[in-house]
Order: sequence, then structure tokens, then C-alpha cells
Amino acid sequence: MGEDRPELRDELIGSYAAPRGHHLLISPYVLHRDETHFENPGTFSAVRWNSRHPPPAAFMPFGRGLHGCPGSEVGTAMLVAILLTTVDIYAVELRGGAVTADPRSTLVPVGLTLGLTPR
Repeated sequence: MGEDRPELRDELIGSYAAPRGHHLLISPYVLHRDETHFENPGTFSAVRWNSRHPPPAAFMPFGRGLHGCPGSEVGTAMLVAILLTTVDIYAVELRGGAVTADPRSTLVPVGLTLGLTPR
């Protein structure tokens, strides 16, 4: 039964060899900056996420598959509710300079400062 699981046998993924027992890591930080899916991938652009259906191979905010976040739908609904409530009450403006990423165990945007002004 376990013989069909990829991690239990040697695999070739594209041009990369993944020997039996090898651990693979997919980095959303790198994936979300793939030039085959996004124009100017190294530049912060909120417009990039305007599509209701971003390319599935290029967007993984909650992981995917067996180890995907079981609360992704609830998390997305909460984020949408918070965002809609915030923009209804406040005018939101970007303040500060360039936004850069500090990739630690959790990706932290450095330089992302927002201003909220009551409407």
C-alpha cells in the first residue's frame, strides 16, 4: 500500500532528482515571485492579487494538499470581513518608502506602513 507514495521511492521532478526519503520544501516566497506568472515579480504590487482566481500553481497562501491549512476558508472569510469593515470606516493610504521582504520563519514585510484616516 505504501509503495505508491512518492516519498518512498526515487522521483524526478522536472529536472531535479528527489531520492527516496528526501524532504522537499516549497517556498511561497519564491513561488509568489515567479516571473512566468507575474509581471515584475520582485516588485510589491497589490494589484497582482486582484484576480478572484490567481494561477493555482503560483499562489499558495495556506499551503496545499495533505498539509494545507484546514482553516483556509474561515481565514479567508475573516480577512475579507476585516478588510471590508476597515475600508468602509477608514481611508487607507500607503505611507513610507519601499517595501522589502525579510524572509524569516514567517515572512515579514519591512517598510509597509499604512495610514488610516476616519471617513
